[in-house]
Amino acid sequence: MDSPTTVLDSPHVKAIKQLKRLLLYDVDDLLEQ
Repeated sequence: MDSPTTVLDSPHVKAIKQLKRLLLYDVDDLLEQ
């Protein structure tokens, strides 16, 4: 198993964080309509 730091810094985690941000923004836009 990789250490927690390497897992957090992995490109996969960064991509997931970006997707979560996009989803949050999409939800905010829908609520505003």
